[in-house]
Amino acid sequence: MKYILAVFTLLTFLFLSGCGSEDGFTRESPPAGILQVLNVIPDSPELIVNYENQNVGFIDFGKSTGLIEVLPLVTRSLRITTNENQTETLLVSGDVRIPVDNLLTVVIAGTMTSPELILIEDVPPEYADDGTISKLRFIHAATSVQTSVDFHLTENDAPAGEPTASVPINSVTELISIEASETVRLRAFDTTGDALWDSGSFLLSASTSQMFVLLDYFGPGDSKVRAVSMTSSAAENFPNEVITSSSRYANMISDRTAVDFYL
Repeated sequence: MKYILAVFTLLTFLFLSGCGSEDGFTRESPPAGILQVLNVIPDSPELIVNYENQNVGFIDFGKSTGLIEVLPLVTRSLRITTNENQTETLLVSGDVRIPVDNLLTVVIAGTMTSPELILIEDVPPEYADDGTISKLRFIHAATSVQTSVDFHLTENDAPAGEPTASVPINSVTELISIEASETVRLRAFDTTGDALWDSGSFLLSASTSQMFVLLDYFGPGDSKVRAVSMTSSAAENFPNEVITSSSRYANMISDRTAVDFYL
């Protein structure tokens, strides 16, 4: 009896130790939720993103974290802090719970004296094979424009037409299905019809999801706002956006009284 029991135990051990060693065996990835955080507070220093007790990122104004995999279906504290005089200070916090495979985008909006978290949860999108649709959201988070903003997404050479979405400050639209195109153009207008910002031409790929976020702008020119595109990796600028630039030149050659610059 002892012999039979020993043989059975040995065979069980050999079977278990062999699991996963066969060709073609693929270990399944553990289930996860996905978190991404964008900082649009115009007067903020670098912000620290803490998920429960774990530091998961540092983000300046207009920047975002990458995609962060987190434990799903568990309520956790999301804490946004700053480092002042080598002391970590809480700015804003909230509890989050992310289902399996869902993406939670958190926009840190408002001001340093009145911050708030905008939470946008997206399920994995479904697209038809060889589909031509892109799914978009629009967010107005520019503190310099306290009224609603009209977003117009058109072909590059088309007139603005009717708004694609009208968005109050610190608000986000539902997903909007748009026909994909190689040459689209996004423009933002205030409630009086004055132009605020122009993306220039850009590619809107089919079977993709994007989020366009309007935020404050402090560069040269009269523009008070600009927008970034939230993609699968990070916040990105528009490659052909219409925006004023400025340059300053200095002649530091001691034996040349004047030089010509060509731009």
